[in-house]
Amino acid sequence: MGSRVKIAYVLDNLQTGGTELNAVRTAEHLDRERFDLRFLCLQPHGLLRTRLDAAGIPVFDISVPGFLSASAIRRGLEIKRLVQHEGIHVVHAHDPYGNVLAAPWARLAGGAAVITSHRWWRDVHPRKVRVANRLSYRFAHRVLANSRSVGELVMRDEGVPAERVVVIPNFVEPSAFEPLDPARRADLRARVGLAPSDVAVGMIANLYPVKDHAMLLRAAARVLAVLPDVRFVLVGEGRERQALVEQATAAGIGDRVLLPGRLPHEPGMPGMFDVSVLTSREEGFPNFVVESMAAGRAVVATEVGGVPDAVVHGTTGLLVRPGDDAAAAAALLRVLGDPAFRDQLAGAAARYATEHYHAKVVLRALESLYLDLAKRYSSAGPLGNS
Repeated sequence: MGSRVKIAYVLDNLQTGGTELNAVRTAEHLDRERFDLRFLCLQPHGLLRTRLDAAGIPVFDISVPGFLSASAIRRGLEIKRLVQHEGIHVVHAHDPYGNVLAAPWARLAGGAAVITSHRWWRDVHPRKVRVANRLSYRFAHRVLANSRSVGELVMRDEGVPAERVVVIPNFVEPSAFEPLDPARRADLRARVGLAPSDVAVGMIANLYPVKDHAMLLRAAARVLAVLPDVRFVLVGEGRERQALVEQATAAGIGDRVLLPGRLPHEPGMPGMFDVSVLTSREEGFPNFVVESMAAGRAVVATEVGGVPDAVVHGTTGLLVRPGDDAAAAAALLRVLGDPAFRDQLAGAAARYATEHYHAKVVLRALESLYLDLAKRYSSAGPLGNS
């Protein structure tokens, strides 16, 4: 192949959500000798923008006030012209807003393979977005799902034929598998308000209703009634913050709950905790869970969406029903009270993550997909059609 494959990533924003972080990490790790990346973003500024700038990856502003506006049509035409002018081989949209805005226009541009993505479970977006997103799949050559369960959902609920669905999970950076240096671990813990001797149960997630931090606080109250010295750390930011502060105060556990806000992502961050927990009501692919597994941490998580694809109950972690704070508290007490069992889960989790979610495994599959689709569908440049 005589030239690099030109790829356009389409993304809603550059904040530190799971989808956004995965897209940026992927761009950073793709073989730059074979792939030429650029980003098209509806909200081109955010904490992750500096990483793209540092990597020399250009970012184009495709912001629109609404998908049914004249501005959206103008942006669509800009996307079409950009795909044609830059000779893009593959357009890969990563979220429903990117799917809706980019997929039809990229397909109309002709000569580029179009990938849309489904990285969530069911009802986390407004109905009109879900309907428009379902239509966007008709313009895609492939729909990428980030877990087996999500792939099955796309075929079953979205009506996408099996031959157009490909499952490639998010990956964990190689450095995330390395034990945290003691000084770095101490620094991370200090930044969230933990003392060196604190036993910490932690969760890293936006403070949104779908993550159900309220369930975690109910479980925390049960755990603290038995183990009063445990600290619970909720890293993230969002509209639920004040309600969570009030809930913790009302439950009498405010001094045992830390809400340090959003932190810049660093590989291995879950290693600052003793146990990781995820209480989502819905989840496509659990980035935080898989990063915790890579960091060698026992995980307690709700059995939703793609979580069971990573957490094998009793082997790589413990699963509980969504909303069941009593079961979550019992699971946390079990791993906190039995260090040998906790280490057993953590070791199995790290091995499973290495086998399934290590960057070299996932990137190999993704790069093969890009190369195959570029040959199959792109008429841009010297790649041609196969």
